[in-house]
Amino acid sequence: MEDTPHPSASCTNAPLGSMENPIRVNGVKGEFDYLQRLSTLERERFFFHRLGSTAPANEKLVDVYELIAHDNSERWVVAISLYHNTASDEAPEGLWLDPISSFWRSIGVNSFIKDFPMGLCEVWNVKEPARALLVESILSQFTPEEWRTQSFQRFLAPHPCS
Repeated sequence: MEDTPHPSASCTNAPLGSMENPIRVNGVKGEFDYLQRLSTLERERFFFHRLGSTAPANEKLVDVYELIAHDNSERWVVAISLYHNTASDEAPEGLWLDPISSFWRSIGVNSFIKDFPMGLCEVWNVKEPARALLVESILSQFTPEEWRTQSFQRFLAPHPCS
């Protein structure tokens, strides 16, 4: 790990969470901890999954995540850089980052979920059946089509496969 900013973070006009200014975290655990603390400004938690990783020319890999609020009110795509000794304590503009870990956290995985967010139930059924029940109860508030058609508030990073 290094304690220097992401090479392209010097673009001060680039929004936090963009490819030019990815959110800095300390490794995979730091990435997961950060995402679990992230919420909308109204403190609505997110479902999240990793769309993939990409590397801008001559730079380190950046993970790209899709997030969708538990109340289906907001959808975001953000970029995260793992290669730092400390984690950012800031949220992208328009989002909230809890200063400390709380019981009620955002729920997700650091892998791609084909039928996101509905596919999270299958993942959590294997990992933690109790968590799967919580995910299922939240997802049941909307139809799969309503989840899929929620528009994006901010698309800060491109899909790694595009």
